[in-house]
Amino acid sequence: MNDLEFENLIGAERDRRLPSCPANLEANVLRRVRLAACPAESLSTFGWIFGLLSRKTAGFGFAAGVMVLSVVVSVVTTSSSLRAAETRDLAVKSLDFGVFEQRAILNLEH
Repeated sequence: MNDLEFENLIGAERDRRLPSCPANLEANVLRRVRLAACPAESLSTFGWIFGLLSRKTAGFGFAAGVMVLSVVVSVVTTSSSLRAAETRDLAVKSLDFGVFEQRAILNLEH
């Protein structure tokens, strides 16, 4: 094919009229948009969470978040129980409940 034939083909295609749009094009487009938006609105909270977990990145992020939260709760609980034990020991020492365990005070024979 030489350049003249190629230019003639391109000119013929350029001069050809485009087909007309259907009369109800706008209604069809709006209906498809409305139908495509319905499933996203009808998802429940659990459906949204499970849909998010089906993605690998979100699933790994959620698992990492749960592990970090678990570690934080464990550390806070352990430190709280240790502080409670230390406070109890300090209260016993300051109220001097250990005086009743001493044998020399209650031993009247000496």
